[in-house]
Amino acid sequence: FPAGIVGLAVFIYGCVRMPFHEASNEICNENGPGSFIMCPLCDNRCTWWKLYRSCAYSRVSYLFDNEATVAFAAFMALWSTFFIEMWKRREAEIRYDWDVADFEEEETIRPEFEASVRRRKINPVSKVHERFQNFKMSQTIEEPYLSYPSRICRFASSLWIILFMLCVVIAAVFAVIIYRLTVSALLYGVSQETIKERGGIITTITASLINLVIIIILGKIYQFLAEALTNFETHRTLTEWEDSFTLKMFLFQFVNHYASLFYIAFFKGKLIGRP
Repeated sequence: FPAGIVGLAVFIYGCVRMPFHEASNEICNENGPGSFIMCPLCDNRCTWWKLYRSCAYSRVSYLFDNEATVAFAAFMALWSTFFIEMWKRREAEIRYDWDVADFEEEETIRPEFEASVRRRKINPVSKVHERFQNFKMSQTIEEPYLSYPSRICRFASSLWIILFMLCVVIAAVFAVIIYRLTVSALLYGVSQETIKERGGIITTITASLINLVIIIILGKIYQFLAEALTNFETHRTLTEWEDSFTLKMFLFQFVNHYASLFYIAFFKGKLIGRP
């Protein structure tokens, strides 16, 4: 909520300051800098155009990219750090209230692990099955055991599928980039002046919506896939299962949500050739 409130304040600031933004006013001035003749935006069908045609795009851009955006970026850097530290404190309180500080050391075997693993062996540390330790019974019983080669094969199979899905995400980002280039060239090449003026806005909005839909769909698919892969790995305890599932989801969600932002920050506009 604090981040949302600050972000809304930045957007309102852009709305209030937009009529007074000097750069946008100059672009929109048809008798001033807006009359500058610009190079064609595509190779064949596009012609020379005047700068004032990007007036609407410059004003809309200012709503989300203004002077207050720098302060908002600094706020988000601090807020994310505070959020993590306060969550660690809350987590410690919950751990103390529920008395689970030593839960991982005393954790028992998952029922799913016992049901799916066929091989058995005696516990090499205690020589006693874990479920009998709490009752102080000295009976020696074999417990489920997954061999090291089998575990490596399962993890390697999961790793290849994860890498493939990450490549799918990157391919989706490039597909959106190709869509933007293609649609913008088509819109700038039409004869209607209204569409030409709003070609950048139309391309940006539709590409953003397509990117959003792709992120949501891939997120749903990968959540199901990550759970299936984690079950396939056959982890011994619930903590090991949750750690593996969390790592898979983090890797995919990071690439899925931020790949397009990394492109905008570090690659967009860097690979342009001659006009």
